[in-house]
Amino acid sequence: MKKYFVMTGNILMYILIYFVLQILAGFATMTYYAIKYFNSNIDKEQLQLIINRSLYISVTISALITLLIYVLLFKNKEENIWKRCKFKAVSFNNALLVILTSTGAVSVTAFLVNHFQNKFESYKTVSKSMSYGVNTIAGLICVIIFIPIFEEILFRGLIFIELKKTANIVISIILQALIFGVFHGNLLQGIYTFALGIILSILYIWLDSIWAPIICHITYNLMGTLVFPILIYVSGKYSFVYAILGLVTLLYGLFNIKKFYSDANNNYINM
Repeated sequence: MKKYFVMTGNILMYILIYFVLQILAGFATMTYYAIKYFNSNIDKEQLQLIINRSLYISVTISALITLLIYVLLFKNKEENIWKRCKFKAVSFNNALLVILTSTGAVSVTAFLVNHFQNKFESYKTVSKSMSYGVNTIAGLICVIIFIPIFEEILFRGLIFIELKKTANIVISIILQALIFGVFHGNLLQGIYTFALGIILSILYIWLDSIWAPIICHITYNLMGTLVFPILIYVSGKYSFVYAILGLVTLLYGLFNIKKFYSDANNNYINM
């Protein structure tokens, strides 16, 4: 029973540190802009738009500070956070398969979001904030590169590994994906990030490197932000084609990565 309390305590600590720092970074951003435009004629709505443009920059700053705290925590435990997360090289062929898998996943996601987002009122507000957040080059870099790297360290490198040390592998995959989905704060985004979380953890297991889910996550955010919203919009009623091709691509990528994993295990056993 003690090991479950330790596991839960560690996971809550990782999440709480990030959550508190996100709140503090958000508060600091709002305070900065409120003071900056205090004597101007900008109304509250315009001020909120300006703050929203700094959304992902604020999140990235809190993520970097959180990562520094994680490094110090593990150093205090005489552990190496980078070894724990398995920052090991991924072959070029496997990296391409990961990118293919991610492209398939985001294609299916973009189709489903486009067709069901009107049924989720909470997503409309979030979607507006996200669109303003990527209106700047700095915001795009944050959402495509820095945030995915940090989230993979947190959710796969720390939380998933923490679960795996104590719980069954299937339960661990489901729980970390559930935490990942809930952390995004709204139902529709939670549903597709839950599915993504399962894919990311499977890639992590099969390729035995945090770089696999990082590459997948970066590709997912890149395609989901800059490519597929345009493709889905332009294709109109034929957008279902992207969902079909995406599903085939996703399964093809996963099948070949699983084959690599099986072959690697067989070679290890036969040594």
